Amino acid sequence: MDYTSNKYNNDSDAIQMEITGSTSSKTSLKRNDNSQQTKEPSKKKKPKVFGQITNLRGHSKPAFVNAWNPVISNLLASGAGDGTAIIWTLKTNENTPQFENLGDSKQVILDHKNTDILNTETTDSKGLVANFDVTTLCWNKDGLMLATGCFDGHARIWTLSGELHKVLDGHNAPIVAVKWSPSSKFLLTGSLDGTVIVWDTESGKIISKFAAHKGSVLEVAWRCDNIFATCSTDSCIAIWSVSQTISPLYKLMGHKGEINTISWHSSGKLLASGSDDSSAKVWEFVNDSRLNIASNNALVNEGGEMIEIDPIIVNHLSNQDKEIENADVRVRTLLGHEQQVYVVEWLPNVENAILATGSFDGSVRIWDAKTGENIRTLFAHNDPIHAIAFSPDGRQLITGSFDCFVNLWSLKNGLLIRSFMADDGIYDVRFSNSGRIAASVANGSIVVLDSKA
Repeated sequence: MDYTSNKYNNDSDAIQMEITGSTSSKTSLKRNDNSQQTKEPSKKKKPKVFGQITNLRGHSKPAFVNAWNPVISNLLASGAGDGTAIIWTLKTNENTPQFENLGDSKQVILDHKNTDILNTETTDSKGLVANFDVTTLCWNKDGLMLATGCFDGHARIWTLSGELHKVLDGHNAPIVAVKWSPSSKFLLTGSLDGTVIVWDTESGKIISKFAAHKGSVLEVAWRCDNIFATCSTDSCIAIWSVSQTISPLYKLMGHKGEINTISWHSSGKLLASGSDDSSAKVWEFVNDSRLNIASNNALVNEGGEMIEIDPIIVNHLSNQDKEIENADVRVRTLLGHEQQVYVVEWLPNVENAILATGSFDGSVRIWDAKTGENIRTLFAHNDPIHAIAFSPDGRQLITGSFDCFVNLWSLKNGLLIRSFMADDGIYDVRFSNSGRIAASVANGSIVVLDSKA
């Protein structure tokens, strides 16, 4: 594909966005939801484009996810519906053209369709071609190992050179979430079969398996090396100790729809969730003694045997009461979105609890999680938002939508400071530690944008 090179260096094009935007109608890619939302047209000038744009071509089907290496700033991993993940080594020369096809940079292809290794068939019991979509991936803390989750029900651990280090076989349905523990000692996988598994990353063996939910698991999140949370299509959140598989420490109920996403605040006292019921919730552990005991592996007797404890059940099924509190957990409901809340993200490296929520209604809302106040609403997308990410310094927010746009926002004043239109819808956006942005596009490409150029 040919590209036209052009430079934009005038920050004066930054504009103030209004809360409302243009009329939109989108068939939800998640569950074919035909709901529509109408908004008043917004009068606004054209935003500034990104100064340097790089297209990475390697996937033949939609690119779903990407992840920057936490240590090597020019290393990027991506996963797609063609059964591959790719580790890209990007150029670091700042004098490259604005639009560039990265044809001569290094790429390592991680093939998930190698059935000789898995000892599986390429077709299922009905004779249909097996699905090897790579739906989730993440790096360990040292940036030396990449974990991937696949629709074939296997998780895999890869080296930087593309060597398949471990194949983790324990689920009976697609894996939709993989997360390394903070120390990278464990790997946590969540599956549509309703189970989650904690793996020993050295041996590749199962440490614990949890029949976590009555529905499919949609997301997992570590609080520390010994405690994690899970959410599901059964509208429930469970908080677990690695060593106690029979019952969770907490069972959090309150959402009236499938729970798409969960995320711990860095303090470990706040857990955010987003649901198909159009709400987000903040679960504040005002008494976190149970979590702290479990964090220190203190749920064992003198003989080293596990002490079974009953879960604390928090039930907040009414959205009319925006805040409730019991002896352990205070719950705040964040209302304002008109469609599914698909992503939640905490502002990094701050004591203040600031939360961003992205919705299928095309908007992002910024909240004070301690008070429930809606600080700001950012609206420029006409279709569902699938991904949001804060910059490492917490000054900017990137949003990606199925309207094909990647938008960069200033959090200080709510300005839309840059915008890029891809050739297809956006599934994922991520910030690198150096300020680069990666967007996963439905046409199979990975677009890399320089937030500073």
